[in-house]
Amino acid sequence: MTDIVRKRKRRRPGICRIFTRFLQTCILGGIAAVVGMTIAMFISTANMLPTNSIEAPEATLIYSSDGVLLARIFDEDRTNVALKDMPKNLKNATVAIEDERFYQHSGVDVRGIARALVVNITHGETKEGGSTITQQLARNIYLSSDRTMSRKIREAILALLLEKNLSKDRILELYLNRTFYGNRTFGVEAASKAYFGKSVKDLNLSQCAMIAGLPARPSGYAPTKSMELATKRRDVVLRRMKKLGYITDAEYQKAVAEKIVIVKSSRRNNFKAKHFVSYVINQLKDRYGEELVYKGGLRVYTTLNYDMQQAGEDALERGVKRYGRAHRLSQGALAAIDVNTGYIKTMVGSATPDSDFNRCVQGNGRQPGSLFKAFVYTAAIAKGKTPNTTIVDAPVTFRSGGKPWSPKNFDRRYHGTVTMQTAVAQSMNIPAVKMCKEVGPKNVVKYAHDMGITSDIEPYLAIALGGVKGVKLLDICNAYGTFANNGIHMQPIAITKVTDTKGNIIEENKPKGNKVITPAQNRMMDQMFRAVMTSGTGRPIRGIADARGKTGTTNDNRDAWWAGYVPNRLVSVVWVGNDDYSPMYNAWGSNTCGYIWQNYMSKALPICNKTYKGKPRKIENVDDDVRKTERRNGRGSDTLDEDGDSAFEPKESSDGMIRVRVCGSSGMRATRRCPHWRTKTFSPGEEPSGYCTQHGGGGRQSRPESTRQSEPAPRERDSGDTENTPSDDARSGRTRVAKSALGKRVASSSERSERSEHTVTVSVCPASGMIAGSSCPNSVRKTFTAGDMPSRICNIHGR
Repeated sequence: MTDIVRKRKRRRPGICRIFTRFLQTCILGGIAAVVGMTIAMFISTANMLPTNSIEAPEATLIYSSDGVLLARIFDEDRTNVALKDMPKNLKNATVAIEDERFYQHSGVDVRGIARALVVNITHGETKEGGSTITQQLARNIYLSSDRTMSRKIREAILALLLEKNLSKDRILELYLNRTFYGNRTFGVEAASKAYFGKSVKDLNLSQCAMIAGLPARPSGYAPTKSMELATKRRDVVLRRMKKLGYITDAEYQKAVAEKIVIVKSSRRNNFKAKHFVSYVINQLKDRYGEELVYKGGLRVYTTLNYDMQQAGEDALERGVKRYGRAHRLSQGALAAIDVNTGYIKTMVGSATPDSDFNRCVQGNGRQPGSLFKAFVYTAAIAKGKTPNTTIVDAPVTFRSGGKPWSPKNFDRRYHGTVTMQTAVAQSMNIPAVKMCKEVGPKNVVKYAHDMGITSDIEPYLAIALGGVKGVKLLDICNAYGTFANNGIHMQPIAITKVTDTKGNIIEENKPKGNKVITPAQNRMMDQMFRAVMTSGTGRPIRGIADARGKTGTTNDNRDAWWAGYVPNRLVSVVWVGNDDYSPMYNAWGSNTCGYIWQNYMSKALPICNKTYKGKPRKIENVDDDVRKTERRNGRGSDTLDEDGDSAFEPKESSDGMIRVRVCGSSGMRATRRCPHWRTKTFSPGEEPSGYCTQHGGGGRQSRPESTRQSEPAPRERDSGDTENTPSDDARSGRTRVAKSALGKRVASSSERSERSEHTVTVSVCPASGMIAGSSCPNSVRKTFTAGDMPSRICNIHGR
């Protein structure tokens, strides 16, 4: 019995030992698992540290060519600033309120955690946090804001690793640049500008304290949300700074007494020149992607001049308001390009500031009307035509798509034989279509594309009158810039340079051009566009010296255009109309767009001229080019004599036009004493009647002032596609001419000299420029010297 009991007693200790060993093994295994998991978490967390820069994402800045900040684009509104450029008070305030032992701990502050725990238990709520500045930075860069134990452990590990790899100042700099400060701002620089309208380096003590107090509760403490809470939080920060010895009592009292004053600003999409900025952003996204554009801190330098942009916005807005009700128009757009470089200087995509649609480049464009005639006549000039080439303006029918098509002029009339220059100046439709057929629609399309038109264009005769689906305003502006740049087409440029935040160049764009037509051919085109201003549809637009231009009006008055330029300087284009394509009322290029253009150019040209520092514009004489072309084509018979007095007398060419040498200074008929002159071509009766009086008369008499009479201005309308708008001739009625005057021919040079003081007033047909006949529907009274009166009776309106 005793032996049995002893055996049982011996067994019990064995079972206890087994259980104890098992328990120890479990505990050790658990510890090992925890250690292993901790090591694994440490290793995985350590791998989260970046091997490259950990700079905070930064806003991209877009600047104008004259240094104006046009836009900040961002996902997080931030501009990184070096710690040395931040006020000492801001650094001290941040350390005082967020982590007063920042410079003593190694990333995790055990004392701080214990203190926060006691405070929070005492108050029964969370009053203080235990996270250090380093832990907050680690969470900001690498982790989410989930309240889990694993996140806290990772945060502590990352904080220790950051402290090991970065200096305290670098950690504080990153923290101040990455932290959210409310009002959609990240970092102290963006917050400073958002709340106080100044750079962070210019903040005073009170402002530094307010910003330092925001990270604990940005949405609640932001002064834009509650000035009372913002002020109380600032005072808490100031008291902590005083307690820790960062400021004196006097500094504290002064800062507490200061009233917080913030600026009013919209933090998102508050762009200047917003249509141009959107155009630039789209280019940037195409090249670099959205991630880099919105977070990469790019510095984008553009071609736009902000003063010129403001002039364009003002001119368009005022113009549409001025003409909107009378002409039933509601929208417009304007663009301008420096013709020497292709730099876009102005882009106004809407007449209403609240519209985001950019009518300069977005959508399918609008029908260009008579602006497209420029490419017809370019093709003609390239094939050997000259401004003096004649075209018969008479009824004609073409077969188009199996159907007959009979184009008509804007005024519903026919003008007989006219020169190409007159056809351009008066924007006649029939001559343009005839010339298009002669040179070939495919050639017209080719020159349009070579000059910058990007739209798909079908090569039909109707393109001579702008019969295309749509053309973008910026393309038209770019194309007409070719004529202003001596026949060289420049690629339009909006961005000159892109750099990173440190100034390293990422992209740089230089002007690029290609020759489309020769300088001689371009001078002839330029002469015809000048005639638009001096004797054609653009004559009412008199405010810009040396301007050239072309009007455009489409069928049913749905679109009105003006394209104008000053050679070697600036080209700009204006469009007005309605977004729903409803027709306007009596709106043409000259009576709406032209005045908007003139208003803009009067302010923009002086700014553009400063770019060239007074460098003169080179404008060459076109007549030598005309003579050379005519000689090549076997039409040299009407070349003026080079010697003797007869060289200075008017000559009637075979096409009925009058060619006169004109003094470059006075604009009167040149004499041998004039140092500079050029030959110009006029319709009969329109040539200057008096000889130059500035450089001596050479024995010739100028027209007496008593015999001069004012004459009605030419028609202001463009003759685009519109066929159903009534004519607006200035006067009607006629006066019969004395029978003896009807048969007179142009007098010889000696007869003109003897009779230059004798004048005669006759009725002239405004359509033909000839003496009005009994069948002419309208006539105007004009006074001529006896030898200068028209020599023929109008043959357009019957016998």
